[in-house]
Amino acid sequence: MQNMDEVHSSQGLYAAAGPGLAEECATLGGCRTGMAKVTNAYDLPARRVIHTVGPKYAVKYHSAAENALSHCYRSCLELLIENGLRSIAMGCIYTEAKNYPREPAAHVAIRTVRRLLEKQKDKITAVVFCTSTSSDTETYKRLLPLYLPRDKHEEAVAISKLPADVGDENGETIIHERKIRIKPLPKNVIPKPSQSPAEVPASDVGLVQRNSSYLDT
Repeated sequence: MQNMDEVHSSQGLYAAAGPGLAEECATLGGCRTGMAKVTNAYDLPARRVIHTVGPKYAVKYHSAAENALSHCYRSCLELLIENGLRSIAMGCIYTEAKNYPREPAAHVAIRTVRRLLEKQKDKITAVVFCTSTSSDTETYKRLLPLYLPRDKHEEAVAISKLPADVGDENGETIIHERKIRIKPLPKNVIPKPSQSPAEVPASDVGLVQRNSSYLDT
């Protein structure tokens, strides 16, 4: 478990919420990367605060980092629904200290939210992406229409500009090497009980032997 104070929690958030938020966070026992926990909002203009821990990023393990980040956003939205809430303002979960590239992180964030809204659109009325830099703002302005087109024109542009990997049904990165390949069983084939050599008629011995050698090749 990671302590949320050690993973770049916002001191400004604690200051605005009053001492109660920090005190409640201290009782949570930390939070695993990719998971989320909920607290009261105290003096903040909100009903609840949902906390999560973003992943560290390394090029060698980028798929694992992408899926962990996707888990962050999905866990927050699932907690939102579980607590009977219908709207959420989400900051950029990645941090510079964890070396997560900003634009790839934005792709993960938006596509994960899109995938969950496809399944839970009746339970969530608004998701607001909150950015703290002009660079992030421009990135989200450019990418949001690709995943959430507002009209036919934006939809046509999205088809040509979306990346090849837009994730699976949850928005997670598809790792082809880990797909389980199962060969389908033949249809309408009923296995016959095998006969012992003593039960095979002499006239059929050659046929049985030919069939066996044929299958072996």
